[in-house]
Amino acid sequence: MIFAALTLWACSFAKDNANSKLAPLTRFVPPWDFVQLEVADNCAISCGSWNALYLSADYGCVGRDHAAYGDDKVSFCPDKTVIKTWTVDEELEYEAVYLISAELEPSELDDFNEITVEREMKLSVHPWHMLLQEEIDVPQDRRRVNSVSGSTSSYSCFGGNGGAWRQHEGSRPNWVGVRHGSLIDRLEFKFDGNGLMGGGGSGGGYSSTDFPGCIHYIYIRAGRYVDGIQFSSGSWVSPYYGGHGGGEYALYSPSGTCLRDIKMKTGRLVDQICFRFD
Repeated sequence: MIFAALTLWACSFAKDNANSKLAPLTRFVPPWDFVQLEVADNCAISCGSWNALYLSADYGCVGRDHAAYGDDKVSFCPDKTVIKTWTVDEELEYEAVYLISAELEPSELDDFNEITVEREMKLSVHPWHMLLQEEIDVPQDRRRVNSVSGSTSSYSCFGGNGGAWRQHEGSRPNWVGVRHGSLIDRLEFKFDGNGLMGGGGSGGGYSSTDFPGCIHYIYIRAGRYVDGIQFSSGSWVSPYYGGHGGGEYALYSPSGTCLRDIKMKTGRLVDQICFRFD
């Protein structure tokens, strides 16, 4: 099912993008089209970092930019047991951001360019068709949700490093407005005492909801950006906003506390969001 959905997306992409006013900055290569790089037979050691998979006789493990200089002392020597696979969740986030990559702010674009290299290198090590089968064979209820205990003294943060900071402290949120599609494009919060905070772009559809007096639990999907979010308190649950890329996180409030302080990094998207409880 995943393979069929991604194939359909790849087939429709060229048509959709032909009518776009802002074309993506780099050519999209479907994940199954990456050629597996041949591992050298003279590797003295194996390199275990996705951004330094080439072994230089003079400098040790180096990145592909160093290898591109044409140094004949550089060999492709990845440690396939250490390099993590490029997951379906990461691919879903990448594809969503790719479609709006020409609209990203500079700091967000830096993150996207790094993700592009990471994607290329990981898919050059681990074949995508093998990864797809592994993901399909894992039942959905066994997929890992990372449980995080919130704090009253420090922020719990999710997402990447692009964008600029927005912050509100000292009162509880009582309303949220969201622009969202396959990502969280914009978040706005109202707080007790008429405080306001918002940031992000103008993409996606718009939704809003009033909060009850206390938020105890937040479900977040995030990678280098915030993909999706949902708030709950007891039997009350907000709609789910956003897409299905990124990792899954469940943030719980400490006993007897409620969500209070929020800060986030935003540009064209919501890049990172952080929560603290009172």
